[in-house]
Amino acid sequence: MKHSGSSIITDGSTTETPLPEFRQIFDGEQSSGSITQGGATVTFDTTVKESGESSLKIVLGADVGTTVSLDLTDSARALGEVCFRVRSPDWTKMTYIRPRLFESSDHSGGAHWCSPWFSDTGGTVFGTYGMQSYPWSADTWRTVRTVCEEYTIRDDPTDWGTSFSTREKTIGSLQFYVKAGSSGGTFYIDRIYAPVWDKAMICVILDGFYSGAREKVFNPFVSRGWRGSARVYNTSGIGIYPSWADFRNCQSAGWDIGRHYHDLSGGSFDATTTPADLSYAIGYWNKDLRNNLGSAWAKGSQSATFLGNNGKYNGTGFARILREKGISSARALCSDDVFEFDPYNGHTTTIKSGPVTGHVSSRGPYNYPGLAASTTFTGSSTSFAERDNFSATWEDGIRRVLDQKLCAVFYIHNVTPYVEGVSPSVYDVGETFVSDMIAYLDSRSDEFNTGSIQDLYDMTYGRQGEFYVDQCGEWRSSRKPDAVIT
Repeated sequence: MKHSGSSIITDGSTTETPLPEFRQIFDGEQSSGSITQGGATVTFDTTVKESGESSLKIVLGADVGTTVSLDLTDSARALGEVCFRVRSPDWTKMTYIRPRLFESSDHSGGAHWCSPWFSDTGGTVFGTYGMQSYPWSADTWRTVRTVCEEYTIRDDPTDWGTSFSTREKTIGSLQFYVKAGSSGGTFYIDRIYAPVWDKAMICVILDGFYSGAREKVFNPFVSRGWRGSARVYNTSGIGIYPSWADFRNCQSAGWDIGRHYHDLSGGSFDATTTPADLSYAIGYWNKDLRNNLGSAWAKGSQSATFLGNNGKYNGTGFARILREKGISSARALCSDDVFEFDPYNGHTTTIKSGPVTGHVSSRGPYNYPGLAASTTFTGSSTSFAERDNFSATWEDGIRRVLDQKLCAVFYIHNVTPYVEGVSPSVYDVGETFVSDMIAYLDSRSDEFNTGSIQDLYDMTYGRQGEFYVDQCGEWRSSRKPDAVIT
């Protein structure tokens, strides 16, 4: 691993990449004995366990919704990302689980913060959602990664703090809102922990690499030693569109270049409705990248943008097909019958201005959530507040990413001057928006690294060396694959 300013540049080996610090919050045994069971039956089970001597077992009756809470003997300090190692004999019987983390045993109004719901209604981790048709089924341990919502003191939102010491929060007790379906349900919690990275990660993707984005984002980023990614869409070199020479310049600056598989024509992608069609189209465009960018094309092509496949092939096994074609991570909305987890987590938190993620995506490697103009702004609105006002849109989300040492993946299309009622148009942003964003990042440049989605993959799921992340999102050791990293 080489470091260039605040930019992370992978060289095929990530053995020197820093690991997060793992803060243990709950280990299946760590309790003062003060447990509020509500309408559930709560015990410590010594037969169903993974890492310690026992796990917390919660049994719910039919259609029972209740609150379970427990105090911790040893308090832990954590930032916003919290991971839950959980298991259920039958996830289809569980309706929802919502954890709350408290600084003390005062559950009535004490300082607390919430993790997003994981539920089978409206969006899911353990059920089905959208094109995902493979809910969790096997009775095995799984990792649910969540990014906590606003820190709250007696239900009044507060800032996460201005220094590392004030951003960290002490966890003294846990509380869960839980509910089962008509036949009741059971689930286990083996452990809860918080991975804390040394710095946040900023991954910018210039979708289309249009002229305004090259001038207003790419050039300033390169001058600061910051890296990112570009996506190939139209290479005519006419008007706002880049030429292959522009992409070669981007490549020489150390940026990753991948394909935007949104609406292709030459590879028959418009007619892609079967796995064979999808496989052919990816191969066609990978060949195009190789012919125009040379041998260095391969790394960037390991990450792709699909945008939900735009109504083309969306059958099961999408992730498997991508993997077979050398794509290891993606922005997509795809089903997955290989890893048997739901790669589209509808409850990944939305922090006011768009989705964010930890360094390990809670949606899996094939669905990194992104902070994009198309999801932040309203349709084709051209108002200043919607298109050229960074402080009213992205600033709060990026601030929370930096505060909590998370990762933001954000997409920028073209950048144009603000003209009331005319531009920027849908998907685009104004020049003031971008300049204010860069100024904000400048003011906190010692708090983050920059890189690409592929860099994130190389640091986690595709990490070389002893430690890596498995497809479920759990850290493992290659020396002892069954061991738990804590």
